[in-house]
Amino acid sequence: MSFIALATSARALVDDFNARDWSGVIARCGYQVCFKDMATSNATSDIQKSVDSLQQWVSSFPDLRATLISHHFAEKVDIGELLFEGHQQGGFIVEDGKIPATGRKVSWAACIVIEKRQEKISDIRLYYDLGTILDQLATPIPSLPTHSRKRFGEDSDTIDSRLKEIQSRWAADGFNFVEWRDPPGKNWPPIIHPVDEVVYLIQGTLVFVVDGEYIRVEPGQEIFVPAGATHTVHNNSDSMNHWCYGYRLNSNDTASLRKR
Repeated sequence: MSFIALATSARALVDDFNARDWSGVIARCGYQVCFKDMATSNATSDIQKSVDSLQQWVSSFPDLRATLISHHFAEKVDIGELLFEGHQQGGFIVEDGKIPATGRKVSWAACIVIEKRQEKISDIRLYYDLGTILDQLATPIPSLPTHSRKRFGEDSDTIDSRLKEIQSRWAADGFNFVEWRDPPGKNWPPIIHPVDEVVYLIQGTLVFVVDGEYIRVEPGQEIFVPAGATHTVHNNSDSMNHWCYGYRLNSNDTASLRKR
């Protein structure tokens, strides 16, 4: 097979996706095509399930378009550099739940590896950074109740003064105070507490998923997690973060809380 034929097939596949020509996608692929989403580890060898996966992206981003930036060829393999762009108008399904439509424009780079056998596409592997998408879709802090929006300037307030102010304010509101740090890449499993919780980020990166809703917390911001809410905590950066949390003390269930 010539490089030209392989490249033409790759470009045509991108064109079919942009035109939502799913029959065209099926026609270019073998019925045992192996489609792998390397970011989510999802894989299928069924052509219809492969198309269903593409349609799910379109359901979340109806105006999603892929631009083929460049090609790199090897024997029987076409490696393409892609740029995806679109507005999230539908729910975006992730491992922890579904992110509601935000209307935000999102763009992300991707790499697609295409192989052909007997004139049909036999293997498709799609590489991209899911974190890049989630960061752009992260729900702003006002989506949950907060106790404070105050930002502390590094020049005027030290970390110690922040901690003392937070601890004093939380105590007045009936919460205890725990200082915490998470290493880079730390992901907490789903947690449910029987009492209300408050969280304040001092330094670094912190992403909460509360009942399936993504919330990117910025330094100097605070969120409220109601009792009974399923939530996870993520440090999706390459550096240590520094944050604090507190549980409402005026509850008989407080003693049952386990330390993080």
